[in-house]
Amino acid sequence: MGVPRLWVEKETLFRFAPDEKMVEAAQVKKNWIDLLDKPDAPFAMEKSPTNAARMLWLQRHFEPAYFIHIVRNGYAVALGIHDKVLAVYGEKPNLLQKAANQWARSLEITLEDAPKFSHFLEIRYEDLTANPFKTTLQIFDFLNLPPFSPQILEKKYTIHGLQSEIKNKNSSRLAQMTKKQRGIIEVRAKKLLKTYGYKIRRFRFFG
Repeated sequence: MGVPRLWVEKETLFRFAPDEKMVEAAQVKKNWIDLLDKPDAPFAMEKSPTNAARMLWLQRHFEPAYFIHIVRNGYAVALGIHDKVLAVYGEKPNLLQKAANQWARSLEITLEDAPKFSHFLEIRYEDLTANPFKTTLQIFDFLNLPPFSPQILEKKYTIHGLQSEIKNKNSSRLAQMTKKQRGIIEVRAKKLLKTYGYKIRRFRFFG
């Protein structure tokens, strides 16, 4: 249901040990190279959500692998997953609960595996949208690449069919969250929401 948005519901399909699926690793690498618009480029970026489950495997087979982990407000993420899955598949049992589990479990896996990564950087969505230039400087320094010019980051980009500059869209989503929705999310994700400092302030709850 909603894979890859709810891939933790089928976690065993995506999470495997570094020394597993050796043949598949070679095929995946070939497939990714075939999809590149510049096959001879010195590096490539892959951003499938399911990669969070298999970063140790990717590190083993795609050396040197650099991982950039973006953390976003869990309330906003859970609500977003809920709405996107609902729009495609219709109402499903415990959908918001599963969306909250998706956010929390993917973080748990990453935190569990992170000490074993050779190259790992964690950033906040909120920091990226508040100061894109500062955060991208951090990213490019991590990757040992020259930075973008500030002008590139001031442009509007088309994302999911909508044109927008880089900005934080948490507030508009959180403003519509009901007290019941907040409770459902916190049942599963409260510990990690607290760990990352995500709190609800100055929002009026509906329903």
